Amino acid sequence: LAKQGLNFLPHLDTVSWLVELDISHNALKSLAGCQLLVLLRKLIADDNEIEVVGVEITALQYLEELSLRNNSLHSVSSLQNIPRSVKRLLLAGNQLEQHSGDVQTLLPALERLDIA
Repeated sequence: LAKQGLNFLPHLDTVSWLVELDISHNALKSLAGCQLLVLLRKLIADDNEIEVVGVEITALQYLEELSLRNNSLHSVSSLQNIPRSVKRLLLAGNQLEQHSGDVQTLLPALERLDIA
């Protein structure tokens, strides 16, 4: 679904078995709809217009990698709904204050954090 000009996610209930999804290079403002992908392990949502990671992502309990590069994230509090299972979090290209310690407190399983 990358580079499709999407401003919302289409009905994903028919592909709930997906383990990897690339929705980069769209015009998404949220991840609403992804909560149906309960088996998802990797989500790439780079180059969108996401400002806050909403509660819909809490359903993704198997999520290990989340890439939100080049979005509109501004504060660490906008990340508070990310599942604790995430091991790799890629946030480069956002206007985040660099509080890597705060992010690591939110995500105890985190092995790789890219904020720069």
